Amino acid sequence: MPILFDPRHEAFAQALARGLSALAASREAGFSSKERSFQAKSRAANKVIAARVAEIKLATAWGGDAELAEVFHELMRLAALAAGKEDSAASLSLAKGLLTEAGRLRSRLPPGVGAAAPVEPVPARILPPVLTTEQWIEAFAPKR
Repeated sequence: MPILFDPRHEAFAQALARGLSALAASREAGFSSKERSFQAKSRAANKVIAARVAEIKLATAWGGDAELAEVFHELMRLAALAAGKEDSAASLSLAKGLLTEAGRLRSRLPPGVGAAAPVEPVPARILPPVLTTEQWIEAFAPKR
């Protein structure tokens, strides 16, 4: 979610995420000093503001280390290379270890961070052969 359009709402959400009460956050964000507590609480209950506060808290708790996502993608790439090199037990064991470590790192990433893997071409030998219609019918049609 991008920052909120209204700068006062963004400042209000930032103050709420830091742990201020709704009234204190409202005053810090520049809303009227005569505003009552119930008005500030209703603003804090707004779905858009509440979602932004949750996002700010998540980013603050995680720390925002983007390198962890890069390490995750590199481990996935190395695992694919290890599995594709040869059909030996050692290469499959290496791929399994790399995938296990990548899964452990993935569990530490917050939702949506590092979700999209870098696009790499799939090696041709992994792709299944392209069959013509006649070949597919011969291979997969029910036998009588």
